[in-house]
Amino acid sequence: MKNLLILSLLILLAVTTAFSQVPPGVRPGGMGNMPKNGVIKGKIIDGDSKSPMEYANVAIYSKRDSNLVSGGIANAEGIFEVTDLPLGAYYVVANFIGFEKTTVNDVKILPNASTVNMGTIELAAESKSLGTVDVVAER
Repeated sequence: MKNLLILSLLILLAVTTAFSQVPPGVRPGGMGNMPKNGVIKGKIIDGDSKSPMEYANVAIYSKRDSNLVSGGIANAEGIFEVTDLPLGAYYVVANFIGFEKTTVNDVKILPNASTVNMGTIELAAESKSLGTVDVVAER
């Protein structure tokens, strides 16, 4: 009987010790309630006319290894929002057909600042000088 009581107490002690451990992926010290994902948002406009650029592309790249992490498209007001980004450092590339790419470096999603508002990104019209063409016709 005494052995059964001691065994029960040892099992109870082992179970409570196991449940008091910090779960995997959660830092001790209260970091468990911090966000694990972030958001990058902003607005894309034409640099000349200052009008919003609907369907402009936004690509989010990891600063560490330059891999594409995520991306999005601007709406009719030129506003984009890319969600579910892991915490870390990124660079953002905004692009639209006929416009030069614009890169914004050092975009960081931190536990205490999980939403990054990039403000307004202006895209400049791209111009390419082409060679001359001679049209020759025989009569």
